[in-house]
Amino acid sequence: MQTMRSNVQMMRIEKSYKPERVLSGTGAGDTSIAAFLQAIVTGHSSSECLQLATATGASCVAAYDALSGLKSFDELKEKIQNGWEKN
Repeated sequence: MQTMRSNVQMMRIEKSYKPERVLSGTGAGDTSIAAFLQAIVTGHSSSECLQLATATGASCVAAYDALSGLKSFDELKEKIQNGWEKN
């Protein structure tokens, strides 16, 4: 993870995970934002929130619609811990 600093704020940039395949971008941004917000609400660290958001986006593009490719946070965490490759 890279960190960019300015005088007032700090922004983290999380590289995306490589999807199994890319069938459609439909819903990838929306599901990433939803995952990020859900991770915040459920008490994950800021780093985990970013990881889960990018992992959700990568899962989403593996299906033609916005929902079929989605995985639970537990499934995503397992995939990340098993060395899911990043772009």
